[in-house]
Amino acid sequence: MTSNINFRGDLLQKAANKNIADNNIQNNTTPQPKVEQLPQDKPDEFVSSKTSEQKNNSMLYKILGGLAVIGTVIGSILYLRKGKPQKNLKPETEQTMRLLEGKKNSNESQKISATAEELLKRFSAKNYEEVLKEINDVPELKNALTNVSVKTNIPREELVEKFNKGDYETISSVLQETSKALYPFLRTGTKNADKNWDIMIDYAGKLNTVIKNETQLETINNFRALAIAQKIRFSKNNKAVAEAYHELLQKELKNILYKNNPPKSEQIIKDLADNLSFNSKANSLFTDEHKEIIYNALKELKESKKNLYSKDDLTELDALFYDVRERLNIRTFEDVYEDMKRRFSQSFAEESTTSSGKGSSGAGASYFSKDEAIATLNRYSEVKIDSNSSSDEIKKIYRKIIIKYHPDRAPQDKVQEYTTICQKVTEAYDNLKA
Repeated sequence: MTSNINFRGDLLQKAANKNIADNNIQNNTTPQPKVEQLPQDKPDEFVSSKTSEQKNNSMLYKILGGLAVIGTVIGSILYLRKGKPQKNLKPETEQTMRLLEGKKNSNESQKISATAEELLKRFSAKNYEEVLKEINDVPELKNALTNVSVKTNIPREELVEKFNKGDYETISSVLQETSKALYPFLRTGTKNADKNWDIMIDYAGKLNTVIKNETQLETINNFRALAIAQKIRFSKNNKAVAEAYHELLQKELKNILYKNNPPKSEQIIKDLADNLSFNSKANSLFTDEHKEIIYNALKELKESKKNLYSKDDLTELDALFYDVRERLNIRTFEDVYEDMKRRFSQSFAEESTTSSGKGSSGAGASYFSKDEAIATLNRYSEVKIDSNSSSDEIKKIYRKIIIKYHPDRAPQDKVQEYTTICQKVTEAYDNLKA
C-alpha cells in the first residue's frame, strides 16, 4: 500500500517538473525554481490545508488588529476618566475605593484647616500699633496718601495723623487708593503684593480698636471681606491656600452678619463666600461700592437661589438682606432719585426761572440742553459719558455722584455746596433720562 502511494507521488512530481520545463522553453523564459515537492502522503489534502492556513492567518491578523483598536479606545476612556469612581466593581472593591477616596478628602481637609488656623493665628498675633507700622512701610500707601491729599486738598501730614488715629473717611479713602495701586501686582502673583494684601487685610481687621461707630466699622469689614475674596481668586493654583482663605472669609461673613452668633444657615454663608470669590468685583475695592458689597451679594443670591433654597433658607436670606440694608441705611437707586427730585427739583426749577427768565412748567422741568446736562454730570464724575451713552451708564454715573455729594453725608461746612451739586445733577439726569 505504501509503495503505491510513493509511486503516485513520483509520477505527480515528474509531471509537474516536465510542465514547468515545457512552459519555459515555449515562453523563452528563465527556468523557475523547482516546485516545492508535495508530501508523499495525502498530496491532495496539502493544497487545501495550505489555503486554510492562509485564511486562518488573515483572520488572526484581523482579530489582533481589532483587539488593538479596542484596547486603544478602552485605554483612552480610562485615561479621560482617571480619578473618577469606576462602575461595575465588586462590592468589596467599591468599598475599598470609597475608603481611599474618603481618606484622601480627609487629608486635604485637614491640610486646609491647618492652613486656615495658621492664617488666623498670624492675623491675630499683632496689635493695632504693630500692624499700623507694617502698613506704613508699604510703598503704595505713601503714594495713596499723596493721592488722597491732592483730591481732598488736605495736607499730607494732617492725613497721616488722621489715618493713624483711625479717622474713618481718611482710612476708607487711603485703603481704596492703596488697593488700586496693589491690585495689578496681585493679579500677576507678585510675592511682595501678596504680603502687602495680607497686611491690609490684617489692618482692616484691627480697626475695631480705633473705629467705634458700628456702621463705619461694618463698611470697613465689607472692604476686608472683599479683599480676602480677591486673595482667593488669585490663589487658585494653590488649592490649600485658596480654601484656607475661603474658610477665613466665611468666618468674616458670620461675624458681619451674625455678630459671632451661630448662623442659622451655613449654606447661605458658603454661597455668599463663593459669590464674592468667584465673581470679579475688584472695582468695588477702589470705590465706595465696597460699603454695599455684601448687601449686593445677598441681593444676587435672592435672585439666583430663589428656586433652589428651602423655604427656611429663603426666609433667613430675606432677614439678612433687610438687616444689612437697615443697618447701613442702604437705599435703592429709585429711593435716592425720588428723594432728590422731591427735595431739589422744585427749588432748582424756581432758581433757574428767576435767573434765566425762562418759563416753568413746574417741578421736573428741564432748563439744560442735552449737551449741558452731559457736561454737568461729567463735571462731577471721574467716568465720563457722551451723547451715545446708554441709560444704564447715565443712571450709574448719576447714582455715584449723588452718593458722593449727598448733603446728609456732607461735612458741616459743605452742606450748601453739596446741596447745589445734587440740585444740578438731578436736573441734568432728568433731562437725559427722558
